Amino acid sequence: MKRQIETYIQMTESINERYSPVSKDENEMILDAIRMFNAELLETKDVMQVLQNAAEVIYSVFGLKEILIGLKGGDGLFRYKVVIGHTKKAEAAIRNAAYQVEEMSMSDEFPAITICNTSEFSLKEDLPDNVMEIRQFNRPAELSKPRTSTDAMMEGDYLDVYIFGKKDEMLGWIEVSSPSDGKLPSKETIKGLELLASILGIVLSYIGLPE
Repeated sequence: MKRQIETYIQMTESINERYSPVSKDENEMILDAIRMFNAELLETKDVMQVLQNAAEVIYSVFGLKEILIGLKGGDGLFRYKVVIGHTKKAEAAIRNAAYQVEEMSMSDEFPAITICNTSEFSLKEDLPDNVMEIRQFNRPAELSKPRTSTDAMMEGDYLDVYIFGKKDEMLGWIEVSSPSDGKLPSKETIKGLELLASILGIVLSYIGLPE
């Protein structure tokens, strides 16, 4: 009987340890953050607030310091709506930018590397020779620095995660750069961003895009 009680106690301790609500690794932190983001969706129908909440999750959990979220407008052009981590000068250029749907994915002007499911990675070496595009970066002088590592994310490198709605209509995108550790984002991070983008796609499909 005593042995059974000891085994029972050990089993309960093991379960408590195994299923602790405290996040232990990157995957658990990402899932917990998205669960909390989902809970917050029930409290607002303000699209801009939803986008801001998503950006704050990306900043605090994914360790990315420069975050942009853009949406399709009523005129069919895509524009940035949320800007986090950029200088005033860069933000002004960012908010002035507008893109045709043809420019929203890999093209001759905007070459990129397709990764995971709905993401593309763009390298600074492939940036278009366009003054307006260059002005969107915080440190344009660093764009000319040579690449010396294959696992570092440099000024001019960025990741686009696309937001799709009904019938695979592109509604917008999440654009991130400047990871806190200076390294390329992990696959877990990119998968987490894609999950977040898919949730935004559902929300935008039902709430609607802002005017």
